[in-house]
Amino acid sequence: MKKRTLIIIIILILAVGLVFWEWPWVFKMEYETQNAKDYKKCLRLVDHLPGVTEVFPKKLPASAKGDSGSNTNGNTGGASKDVSFWCYNNMGGKKLELRFKATDDEIEEYSQNAEKNAVCYGDIDTEAVQKSLPEYKLAQIGKRQTVYILNSSPYEESNFNHAKLVWVTIDEETNYISFNAEEY
Repeated sequence: MKKRTLIIIIILILAVGLVFWEWPWVFKMEYETQNAKDYKKCLRLVDHLPGVTEVFPKKLPASAKGDSGSNTNGNTGGASKDVSFWCYNNMGGKKLELRFKATDDEIEEYSQNAEKNAVCYGDIDTEAVQKSLPEYKLAQIGKRQTVYILNSSPYEESNFNHAKLVWVTIDEETNYISFNAEEY
């Protein structure tokens, strides 16, 4: 009887350890990271939203690798200033943002894939795009960027729905591409 109990306890400890290793935010009420090494873990937070698995990079492209922050010595650890990564999770919402400078070939590939999977696309003056994203999100997007809406279920006043938004922006002049997914 004692041997069986010991085996069960060991299995439980290993299971909790595995969960903590794979999903560290499970044990925290709030989790935030800018470490690009956590990209795969953060992608799993939002991969249930339509468009994420079809369009978002499965792993960081070579041109986007590195931590976007710097340490107190000013050393970026070989990271590029052209990469911006941010992930947030709490009991009420999830958010993933990835922005990086891409090659012309990557821009072409991502834009074709985003267009194929988009509910609508255009610039911020396109009526369908304006209806799909809240005004405060549109205000953060530049006029020369193409916006691909992959999923749009914005929060509605006086309604207990949860907003689910997934979009990609591409700026072909500067070669910046941005992947955004949030649920709140």
